[in-house]
Amino acid sequence: MLRRRTWLVLAALVASPLVVTPLAAQAAAPAPTAPTGPRLTAIRTSLLRRATEVQQRWTDSLPDLHATASETGYASAGDESDVVLSLRGEGIVYAVCDEACSGVRFRLLDAEGRELAQSTVIDGVPTVAFDGGHNWGPGTTARVRMLGCRQAPCGFRLTVMLK
Repeated sequence: MLRRRTWLVLAALVASPLVVTPLAAQAAAPAPTAPTGPRLTAIRTSLLRRATEVQQRWTDSLPDLHATASETGYASAGDESDVVLSLRGEGIVYAVCDEACSGVRFRLLDAEGRELAQSTVIDGVPTVAFDGGHNWGPGTTARVRMLGCRQAPCGFRLTVMLK
């Protein structure tokens, strides 16, 4: 269950039509080689389970949110990966990482690389709430940083939920 403060922050977002267009993931640094075989299967299974759990918590608390886009990437501890999005309207972006990962954070940057927002950990999940009042628009980049990884590379999944 989300904390009351979290719900109040998200409930304060202004309603407007939303368009999210995920573009190809781009690496801020050289991307690690994607895992293969059993490791890839383990990452995919872990990410799907974790993302589904978080999505269910959000929709239980705020039923008008629905997942519209997600991107999966890989990084080693300390590495960053960029995922370019077009965010319009209001919603949230959250990140999960696989079971070999000890944490992930992200920042949203505008097309010129200026920071728009940093993720805040809400109920253990790095999250950014956005609305139409900022210049999110096309070319918004989520710069994802892998904090720790016991079996490199680790996987992360960035999900956008819109109102």
